[in-house]
Amino acid sequence: IEGYEVWADRTFFNEFVVKCPTGVSVSDINAFLMDEYDIIGGYDLGQDYPNLANHMLLCCTETNTRAEIDALAEALAAAAAELT
Repeated sequence: IEGYEVWADRTFFNEFVVKCPTGVSVSDINAFLMDEYDIIGGYDLGQDYPNLANHMLLCCTETNTRAEIDALAEALAAAAAELT
């Protein structure tokens, strides 16, 4: 998704870190996701790790359908377009 980057130097399972678009806070993205799509966004890692400001922790498991994951991707793209 343009503006986002999966932040991983190795394989991962279920949880992964996403670097958000420059100049857009995780809290603003999460507010947009909830207000516009009724989606709970990722955990703002900058709250606990200052070096990870503008990074969110997301999780997808076997309980998430392909449609739900696609909806999240669409919503994240919309957030980037709207908030940048």
